[in-house]
Amino acid sequence: FLERKKIQYRKDIPRSLFQQLGWIVAVLVVIAIVAGFVVGGSPNAARKQGFDMQRANDLRSIASCVGSFGINQKRLPDSLDELSQNGQYAYCSANLSDPETGAAYEYQVITPTMVESGVREGEFELCADFTTDSQDTAAAKNSYSYPQNDKWSQHGVGHNCDTEKVNLERSADLFPLDT
Repeated sequence: FLERKKIQYRKDIPRSLFQQLGWIVAVLVVIAIVAGFVVGGSPNAARKQGFDMQRANDLRSIASCVGSFGINQKRLPDSLDELSQNGQYAYCSANLSDPETGAAYEYQVITPTMVESGVREGEFELCADFTTDSQDTAAAKNSYSYPQNDKWSQHGVGHNCDTEKVNLERSADLFPLDT
């Protein structure tokens, strides 16, 4: 527009106009950066949320590994080290420690075995230290986040533990059908 004005009407464009446009663009850039921090949070907060999402994924994976171990071995592992020592569950050893601190997640057998409704089950507890509250994070409000009933992604700040039951034997294994 300004170039056309200069060529078509042979009028010089004042330098102050370019300075004003430069200041307007600079102010808009600063506003966009501030708005980005307000909406998305600081990089440090996003990093903490990322670590917490990884912790929840790790706990979910460990619970799955313990469940597979329980079904195959008909018992719960005594410790998480037992999973990494067994070649069949070596893939589980990558998720056994906190991504930020490197400390091992806590694992404890609550009930080694119990029969409930014809099914032999075991119960264990997994614990981790989270740095953010899942209710306050942007990921909790995101439509792509885990379902609201996912126990591993629902946590407060600090030490959080959840228990899980594992089927050790199905009722058909306990009471075989006569054929």
